[in-house]
Amino acid sequence: MVTAATNANVFRTVRENLTLATAGLFDSTVSYSSSNTNVVANDGTVTFGAEATEVTLTITVGSFSKAYVLNVAQASLNVKEAIEIENGEDVLVRGVVVSIDPHTNGFFIQDADGAGIYVGNFGTDDLKSKVKVGDLVWVSGVRDTFARFGNNQNQVWTASLVEVVRSGVEVFVFEGFTVDQIITDYPTSDSKRFIVEDVTIDFYDNFSHVFLTNSDDALEIQIKFDIRQVAAGWDPEDYPEGTVLTLAFTTQRIDFDNYRVVDVVIITEE
Repeated sequence: MVTAATNANVFRTVRENLTLATAGLFDSTVSYSSSNTNVVANDGTVTFGAEATEVTLTITVGSFSKAYVLNVAQASLNVKEAIEIENGEDVLVRGVVVSIDPHTNGFFIQDADGAGIYVGNFGTDDLKSKVKVGDLVWVSGVRDTFARFGNNQNQVWTASLVEVVRSGVEVFVFEGFTVDQIITDYPTSDSKRFIVEDVTIDFYDNFSHVFLTNSDDALEIQIKFDIRQVAAGWDPEDYPEGTVLTLAFTTQRIDFDNYRVVDVVIITEE
């Protein structure tokens, strides 16, 4: 990410490389001179480093020159790399939005191979309202682990959205896993998108929660979701206890001793 500023006013944000004009009005010659060509070359190529760097780019049109200060961010991390960073470190992370969290001011991002992490902040919906599923985003924040209530959830906390790079990116979905495997693989299974076949509804509680059964009676927790969060609507009379379904969902966090999932979609045969 390159942010250009003149005086104290940011006026443009450019992704990855700068597209520089080679000619001005009336066939005037346009040239560029960088104070640090290892970071921003004179042709606009940007090389990200381990730290953020300030570069002055001087633009000359004919006989007129003007200097602009470019704040070049450090190289971004993918999700897998961010997970390996120690807690408390500032991180700049890129990933594809897989789901929006209905319960918090946050969302989930993944790498192309499905490595996932939660991105969140305090407040209402000011963070998650800026993105949608399928957005490739850059986010900044502090590497953190949400460890309360039995959780061990990797997250980018006190996060802010740097920029949406592009939209409509395909979301990676894990298939071939059972409810039991997802539960026993926690926290590795967290913040990921799954399609699970042959899921049996165990029971409904009095708070609009649906609990999915597992085959291992020794497991102390179950997967649960809130039917009020199912986008297409959910009528318990249509899906009574014992109904077997194929469901897509994103794993969110441990909640009241069960594994809460969000963004639930019923997968039907075409």
